[in-house]
Amino acid sequence: HFVDLFDDKEDDYSVANIDIDDLSDIDAQPINAKTLTLTELQCECAKRGIRFSGFADDFKVLQEAFDSEHEHYIETKQQESIRRRQEQLKLAKSRARTRKMNE
Repeated sequence: HFVDLFDDKEDDYSVANIDIDDLSDIDAQPINAKTLTLTELQCECAKRGIRFSGFADDFKVLQEAFDSEHEHYIETKQQESIRRRQEQLKLAKSRARTRKMNE
């Protein structure tokens, strides 16, 4: 997926395509519930209001919570990255206009 940051095409800095699927700078792995100790599992369940039963289903329910949280984390980081790049492009556009005016 690509996002156009600017619609006007006045100069080289006005349009930028950002690949929002590029997660190279984002930790793209959710926590694996099966790697947790029993104590960690209990703690993580308690943090999320998940009733700990001591059965294998606890791992499954907690993993679903981890996956959901991670998906939200990735979406948030993508939006932050887009906003940061928009600001960088706006600054570059402003500088280019200033250079043109000074020439």
